[in-house]
Amino acid sequence: MTGTKATCADKKKELTLVVNIKCDNSDSAVTTFVGQDTTEDPDCEVTLNYTSPKGCPSVYYGALGAFLTKYKDFWGAALILLGIFFAFFGNVLVSGLTGVATAFATFAATVWLIFWILDRLSVEPSDVVEWVIVGCCILVGCGVGFFFYKKRPLGLALLAACGGVALGFLLNVSFFIQEPWQYYGIMAACAVILALLTYFLQETVVIFMTSLLGSYGIVRGVSLYAGGFPSELSLHNEIKNKTVDWNSFPKIFYAYLGGIVLLFVISAYFQFKVSKKKQDI
Repeated sequence: MTGTKATCADKKKELTLVVNIKCDNSDSAVTTFVGQDTTEDPDCEVTLNYTSPKGCPSVYYGALGAFLTKYKDFWGAALILLGIFFAFFGNVLVSGLTGVATAFATFAATVWLIFWILDRLSVEPSDVVEWVIVGCCILVGCGVGFFFYKKRPLGLALLAACGGVALGFLLNVSFFIQEPWQYYGIMAACAVILALLTYFLQETVVIFMTSLLGSYGIVRGVSLYAGGFPSELSLHNEIKNKTVDWNSFPKIFYAYLGGIVLLFVISAYFQFKVSKKKQDI
């Protein structure tokens, strides 16, 4: 074999070829060869790296995600309207908004559960059936909301849990939490902490909670028109499965996060001013 390059067969090794295609979702993106990884045996172990728009994930969101996307203008307006009431009038109208919050939470949970079951059964409902499901869930939500409206302490506890989940989600996305136990643990911890604080510092925490929920609702509603806000239905799975990394993650999310924080500060300040005026009267 002197003077002749040994083949993989001579080395009793198989030729392996690995092609990595990373996402490039820029407007001018084309498939581009980045380079070849250095290995111990570059003749038999070849790894080629490319960037391409075809490497970006194409995610199926299920029947619920498709339904929400189809009527996003309606849901965007509803979130903005509810968000304004929560952010700026949460403490003044706390009993009524507690009923609204529990009604909305029940509605969202039942809609998600029904569409999740339909996805598992591989059933694709028609538009009429989808709206019938939504209508029935609204009725169930209104019934539960009325119950918690009458049971104010329980309603406040659920409101605290909703605020904790929203805060936990923002923390998870901001710090790219991947592990499921960390992801859901942070949400649960935020919900429990807010519930305990509500018990001891009721009015103060109610103002903070309603300001946070309202600010999140306003910004999330705006994002349904402007785009760029990652989907709550799929983001955790995308991060966990590494189909989204820091390079492909939409950085506009942090602009939305800044908007939520700014609105939170403004609305909380407004609510505290209104509360102080009422106490001075």
